[in-house]
Amino acid sequence: SSSLRSLETRWIAMIQTVPAYAAPQNEEVRRLVEHGIPSSIRYRVWEYLVNSKAALVESWYDKHLRIEQTRSSSSLNLEDDVAIFARNHQQIRPESLLNILRVYLSMVPEPQYSPNLVSIAGFTLLQCPSANHAEEEHVFWLFVTLMSRQRFFYFSDEATALVSETFELYHADLTQTLFEEYGILPAEICQPWLTSLFVDILPAEHALRVWDLFLLNGDFTILSRTAQAILAGCKRALLNADSVEVVRAILLKPPATLLPTYPEHFIDLLSDLHPGH
Repeated sequence: SSSLRSLETRWIAMIQTVPAYAAPQNEEVRRLVEHGIPSSIRYRVWEYLVNSKAALVESWYDKHLRIEQTRSSSSLNLEDDVAIFARNHQQIRPESLLNILRVYLSMVPEPQYSPNLVSIAGFTLLQCPSANHAEEEHVFWLFVTLMSRQRFFYFSDEATALVSETFELYHADLTQTLFEEYGILPAEICQPWLTSLFVDILPAEHALRVWDLFLLNGDFTILSRTAQAILAGCKRALLNADSVEVVRAILLKPPATLLPTYPEHFIDLLSDLHPGH
């Protein structure tokens, strides 16, 4: 549509005129994120919002990829988890996802492997699903920048505890019921959501808008509010559940019917919530 083309044009002009390091503080950039990011250029905009090109080291990715390709497969479940993600997202190239993750795990000191790493890298790569090798490299640096921003905190018990406290404060009846009847702690609710950055927890379009805001702001508030919004949407279904299996199924994959239909309505809901910590 003409409005979509106009938005693409505005984004491209913004990328060319406002330096990436200044983008998050720029009011025009912030307003443009609120208007939306066209899927055709989303990965370029994400690169811009986190300034991942500044992290790119020429030839580094190629060199380390060649090293990793000569090694035998690790004992991790990486290949299996990539295969599962690729089955659920058939537009992705599993070879590219495997390359990105193997090089990433080789560069991170004391990597803590989790299937959620596959989800986050995969969701990043999905914004450039037909990636050639050069684009694969750019997606790698985008993923590295994203993970360096949040890995040490958002994967931590501390982050889970902060959201858990908010749950207990604003949804005391629900968290008490889940704990007393089913033995489910607030931390068990939000930990899978936070460590996957809501990939395959939220509907894809909702998750994309959450990521747009998270990459723009880079703070914990958007993630805390997103978790609260999911819990609020699922609250009645959870209170009416008749077994722990039903409760866990709802928490693991919140039904889209319990959330606002349109991504923008979901994002509007976040602004009405307590910001958390």
